[in-house]
Formats: sequence, C-alpha cells, structure tokens
Amino acid sequence: MDTREALLIGTSVYDDPAFGALNAPARDVAALAEVLSAKDIGGYTVKPPLIDADADTLRRSVEAFFVRRRALDELLLYISCHGVTDDDGQLYFVATDTAHDFDTLRSASMPAGFLRGCIGRCQARRIVVLLDCCFSGAFIPGMKGGAGVDLPRQLRGTGTAVLTASSGLQRARDGDVLGGQYLSVFTQFVVEGLQSGQADVNGDGWVSPEDLYLYLNDRCIGAGSGQIPNHWMIGGDGSLRIARRASGAPAPSLVSAIPDLPPDRQSGNLADILPARSLRAYFVGESGDAAQAVDLYTELLPELVRELGEDASETLRARGRQARFLRLSGDFETAVSCYVPLLADLKRIEGRDSADTLSVRSDYADALGAMGDPEAALAQYARLLPDFPASGPGRHAR
Repeated sequence: MDTREALLIGTSVYDDPAFGALNAPARDVAALAEVLSAKDIGGYTVKPPLIDADADTLRRSVEAFFVRRRALDELLLYISCHGVTDDDGQLYFVATDTAHDFDTLRSASMPAGFLRGCIGRCQARRIVVLLDCCFSGAFIPGMKGGAGVDLPRQLRGTGTAVLTASSGLQRARDGDVLGGQYLSVFTQFVVEGLQSGQADVNGDGWVSPEDLYLYLNDRCIGAGSGQIPNHWMIGGDGSLRIARRASGAPAPSLVSAIPDLPPDRQSGNLADILPARSLRAYFVGESGDAAQAVDLYTELLPELVRELGEDASETLRARGRQARFLRLSGDFETAVSCYVPLLADLKRIEGRDSADTLSVRSDYADALGAMGDPEAALAQYARLLPDFPASGPGRHAR
C-alpha cells in the first residue's frame, strides 16, 4: 500500500559550546507535526520525531526513511538545526554531538551530500524537503546561476521539491522566546500558511511547493526577516501536493506582488527575489490573465539575464513561460519567434530530450498549429513523438 509519511528533525542542544543552543527546533517540530498530521490539511503519517539526535543516529534514520519505498509513496523530510558551510560552500547539518572542527565535519555531522544521495536513490517519486537552518540554500551547490550540478543525476526521483529557509549565504532566524516568537521565522510561516489555507496561493484547494514558496517569500520579505527562501523543483511538473487547504478556510486571493524594493531596502540580493517574481507571473497567467503574465515576464527577463545569466535555469524557464503565455494570449507569431531561439538554447544546455526541452517542443508545435501552419506543426510533432518517454511529457516548461 502506498504511504504518505513525514520525518521531522529538530536539534536544539549541542555538546560543543561553539554551537549555541537554539530556542525553536523542538517547538518547530511539534507545531509542524500537528498541521502535517491533520487529516484535513497535511494527511501525513508523522513518524516519531528525531529531537537532539547524534550524527550517527541522524544519518541512519534519514537513510532508513528513504529506502525500500514504492514509486507512489509521498515523503516529506523537515530539518531544523544549525547549518554550517565549509570553504568549498558545502552544507552540513549539525547534530548534537558535532564538534566545531571543519576537518571532521563529514563524519561528525550529516552532510547535505549524504542527504542528496539518499533522495537520489529513493524509489518514491513524490518527495518534499523543508530545510530550516542557516545557509540552507547551499543544499544544492552551484544553483544560483543554474550551473555546476547535474540535478537529475543527484536527485533522480521525479517530483523532488526542496524549500529552504534562506540562501546559501544567509542565516536563518531562530525563535525569540522573550519576544514572544516561539517558532523560527521560516517554520512559523509554513505552519501559519498551512493552518490558515493562505499558502494555497493559486486557490485550487491544494498547497503545492510553488504555492508555499511564493507565500513564504512574500511573508519573509514583508516581515523584514533578512532571509529569502529558496526553492527547487527537480524532475516534476508542479503536481506535488504538500497539503489541502484547511477545511472551512476561505480561498485566498492571488498574492498581489512580490515587493520590488530598492536594493538598499531589500532583505537579500535581487537575485534571491527574482525567482519568486517569476513564479508570481506564472500564477497570474495560470489564473487566466495570459496577457498580464506576458507583460510581467517582459519586464522581468532583462533582470534575470543581468542577475543570473542567459543560461541560468530560472532564465530559461521564464522564457518558456513567456512564450507559452504569448501563445495562450493569441499572439502566435511572437510566441513562435520566442520558441525558436529558446529551443536552440535548451538543446545546447539540457539536451533535446530533457523534460523542459520536450515540454517547450510540444508547446512550439501547438503554436505552429494555432498560427495556421499545420504542415510545420505536424512535422514538429513527428520529430517530437519518438523522443517522448513512455509516460508522456510534462505539458509546460517549469
């Protein structure tokens, strides 16, 4: 029988005084367990939490959580603890017995690379990872510019969503008991968004990783927390469901804006905010206003190129979405003129049969047909069909 399970980890107490005690992790775990196990919200079977575990127990428990899984199992892993990076930018999750010695971190902690390996070998095809620690955005190294790591190879399972409390260079805020802040900033907003239903940003009755990311980004920036959540969706098409909108919760209105603050007032770099603005534009288009989405992407793309680069995955994804919404808005000729160079870049960077390339090739064929060139559309479909995986392509570039 397929399962829907969550493993929650919190480490507050550390043997080495160099790692100060944290206020929030145990409370974070308890609060998140309550909302994830609620039948009308998360619907997860929450395994006994790991609180203040040593490094060996941490690694063994995480590995055991991901092994011997079925393809349709749905898994969620949450970690709240200290996070540290070494001189190479590699992330390590600090256990209660970890020594503050960078020469022994690999054996005395749980390296992010170890966790990536566990996920990569897992047979489950629906995995969500929530990381609430300092420098958690370094979980997937080299991803700021969209280069430096082969994601499908490291995280093989279709539909692996990773949401982190901060970028790879930012600290994540702990709870402040004296100030009445009992949970960490990131986890507080996760719990708040799921309990209230407001994290269902697109109002479809479900909270997807994209919904939650956009909600968290909006809340963290608005609160001036000094941290910008990161999000990656690897090998999926946005169909993952973290939670239902809580029973009786009103359908939220679409998040109106990701603040376009001047650089001296931003709670992080512009490059950290741009992916959330891109996702907001996508939701605007999916809610039925394709023309407005095109305008938003037209404004956004020069900033993505300048901050992240022309070949960054976020830039390529935004170009695909812009072309798609041009097609949906009826501007078929402009859409086709966008698809042609985009496909050349996707084939060069990702290959002709990657999920994103196949999706854009399919959309391109649709645009050719809608433009009134059925022969070109049929020829494109004929070249495309042999490259489809047996399960069929995703429909949209994500």
